[in-house]
Amino acid sequence: MTGVLERERAAGPAEEPGMDEPVVPGTDEDFARMLYERYRPQLQGYVMRLTRDAQGAEDIAQAALVRAWQARHQLTLGDSATRSWLFTAAYRIFVDEYRTRSARPVMLTGQDMAVPGSGDDEVERLTWSVTLATALSALSAPHRQAIVHIYYLNRTVDETANMLGISPGTVKSRLHYGLRALRRQLTPALTT
Repeated sequence: MTGVLERERAAGPAEEPGMDEPVVPGTDEDFARMLYERYRPQLQGYVMRLTRDAQGAEDIAQAALVRAWQARHQLTLGDSATRSWLFTAAYRIFVDEYRTRSARPVMLTGQDMAVPGSGDDEVERLTWSVTLATALSALSAPHRQAIVHIYYLNRTVDETANMLGISPGTVKSRLHYGLRALRRQLTPALTT
């Protein structure tokens, strides 16, 4: 329930009273232009507050406007109904993209973890090694073991499970949560 309230608060004030006039599709091009001119600024501002990323907000707002254009025959009830429909569509696109990013596994190899850039600069390699070692040491021992066995010692999940005396499912779980924690720790180092 609080998520709905936060979305409404982030959406900002509704249009002025009396603006609840029917949205008339007209030609496809006219309807698309009207949607873009009338709703894009507010919609993009709302999505910007959700994503905190200008490019991502623009992409989501554009996708919501395309969905609205595809459903143009349903959006003739009025201005506030169309606005609500657009904001709901944008929020759902945001949630879908967030879930997609969260579900996507991290694909790291020993090579990726050892050398982040061109590899020609020894200082950069040393800095990266120290950063990675610090991040790995901050992980819990079970998560660190799973990552080291799989990515550094090039063992399979079954080999790692046998070596550690645990089930393969436990190895996969530790690997998943360990990589997620490692990603969170390394993200600031990778963006600088």
